[in-house]
Amino acid sequence: MIVNEGAAQIELPSEPVKKGPGTRTVGFYNPSQRLNRDLTLSFLAAKRPEKFLDAFGASGIRGIRVDREAGISTVMSEINPASYRIALNNIERNSARVEIFNESFEKTIERHLFDFIDIDPYGSIIPYIDKAITGVRNRGFVGATATDLSSLTGSVRAKTKRRYDAYIKTDMFKHEMGIRLLISYIAKRAAVLDMAATPEISFWHSHFYRVIFRVEHGAAKADNTLEQIGTLNKHKLLSNTYEDADEGPVWKGKLSNPDTVKSMADEKLVHSSPKSESYLNYLENEDTSVLFLELSDIARNVRSNMPPMEAVAQHLADMGVKSHRTHYSFSGLKVEDSLMTAYDNISKLMTEKYR
Repeated sequence: MIVNEGAAQIELPSEPVKKGPGTRTVGFYNPSQRLNRDLTLSFLAAKRPEKFLDAFGASGIRGIRVDREAGISTVMSEINPASYRIALNNIERNSARVEIFNESFEKTIERHLFDFIDIDPYGSIIPYIDKAITGVRNRGFVGATATDLSSLTGSVRAKTKRRYDAYIKTDMFKHEMGIRLLISYIAKRAAVLDMAATPEISFWHSHFYRVIFRVEHGAAKADNTLEQIGTLNKHKLLSNTYEDADEGPVWKGKLSNPDTVKSMADEKLVHSSPKSESYLNYLENEDTSVLFLELSDIARNVRSNMPPMEAVAQHLADMGVKSHRTHYSFSGLKVEDSLMTAYDNISKLMTEKYR
């Protein structure tokens, strides 16, 4: 089967998965990860690292696109012999200048010093993150894609505790909390190695979380990142209508570097999908506040109908408060004000006009 994505055309041994994570197969290709690849290419265009490693080659789509669209020196590793042959065939099909090795990425990072290492395993990043952090150049980048969302969102509480030593409540905030848990785990693993890992961009889509972070050497810098890890309590942060419970530990700092997001938005890439551009618009405002106001929760609490999002945003604007949509919830708003104050103001609006 022939698939076109961006500037690449690849041949697959079978029909790709339609949605979700699918099952890892020979020459695996997941079309729902296109947003991941598009935004990674926007990041590469903005930052221009010199040497890129696609650590889990599979069909070869990511590394081929990096070479053809970003023009960055690209290396690929693929441990499965059958997948290696498929990726190699696709590299040749695209006349891509990609160096590929039939080995684990742990072996490949011994061959070169990389400026960007991309790990996109099937499932958790836990077995691979330490090697990626130590295999990248000082002030280089690691891109990590995690699909173990049941662990990161607290959906399987025992697994969340076992893998990440954390408590996350499974509610409307679970994906922002899940991203924050993932970043905190990465930051703590880097700190163990006397390195600092800080997020340049992070987002959730469908069945995966994506974080691209910068790695810097130095114990003092590592200590500074640890200061941004702690618990969040929605009862104290949002409203006393929420359970008085500490969740985490999670990352409490910025989810993205605003300068990076802006520079990515400025890169008008020929092969990016419209969805990637709309995501960047969301990400520009995700650090307006830690967490957000979930309108469905407020409506349920005051027993009112759900007002239009635009009506709530205008109500806040009339009070001099700017608000922004969040990609973590269709009915969530980030606000440039005290979340508790805004919560109370929206509660009053719903009570008076939407009951």
